[in-house]
Amino acid sequence: MNMMDPQGYSGARLFREHCTFVNGVFVKDMAQIGRNMKDAIIIDNSPTSYMLQPECGMPILSWYDDPQDRALFDYIPMLIEMSKINDMREAITGFVRNNTFSISYSMGVIAQIRDRENAEHLKRVEQERARK
Repeated sequence: MNMMDPQGYSGARLFREHCTFVNGVFVKDMAQIGRNMKDAIIIDNSPTSYMLQPECGMPILSWYDDPQDRALFDYIPMLIEMSKINDMREAITGFVRNNTFSISYSMGVIAQIRDRENAEHLKRVEQERARK
């Protein structure tokens, strides 16, 4: 993450020491960081890590001892597009199925959400103009 986000745009990072121990497993509880869940994403190789907020969870392949691993880097274009929508949960629940997803499919889901949000925004602007 330090290499991917040298400017520190990511407001919080949770590691094992930030986890809650639930039923014998470590769980990342996003409610603990005081963030609006619409802006929260948990990227983890273990679905149990995001079992308290599955609507915020995005699976990723394990990378242990693989210096050539690029999975997180491959997520960057998708994460940039997700930053342009109002609620991460809508996108995540739209493309993650059975703890897996394809980046190309996710980009389509995100684009549909952006298009809808843009249309809703334009409609509100038009309604506001009509009231004046």
